[in-house]
Amino acid sequence: MIVNEKTIECKIRKLLENEISALCKEAGFEIVILDNSAIADIIICVNGDTQKLFFIEVKYYKPGNNRIGFGQKGGGIQPEILMKLPDYLNSNMRWIFCREEDDAFYVLQNDECCNFVAGNKISLDKQNNFRPDLFENTEPLSELDLIDFLFIWISSTL
Repeated sequence: MIVNEKTIECKIRKLLENEISALCKEAGFEIVILDNSAIADIIICVNGDTQKLFFIEVKYYKPGNNRIGFGQKGGGIQPEILMKLPDYLNSNMRWIFCREEDDAFYVLQNDECCNFVAGNKISLDKQNNFRPDLFENTEPLSELDLIDFLFIWISSTL
């Protein structure tokens, strides 16, 4: 069972550093996972003939909270990304949601996340939240499915 957002982030980092990195090397390219980021929880750098950046934002839901917060009151990069929906980030950024009651991963693009914003409006003046119904409306992925998904996502754009 996943217990908090940091645990999910660490788990995804390990999958990227081990399983997905090995798949990338077999496919002829290398990925580097950065430890620090201001734009998303995880940045993936693709090295080689075609360089590219990928971003992963991790979110965790506890039923007692009845919400999944993003950004911060007064703004933040996450609300701005979802308000402006830049094409590059819509293609090269994924949000991975997990919840307390299962071990599944739920992956969404930026534009898909907008369908689950509480109140259907993002504001820079308040704390923004996603509605928990995103879990019922998004295909759950197992850990093995997530590995496949992330590898295909990264390699298909090279």
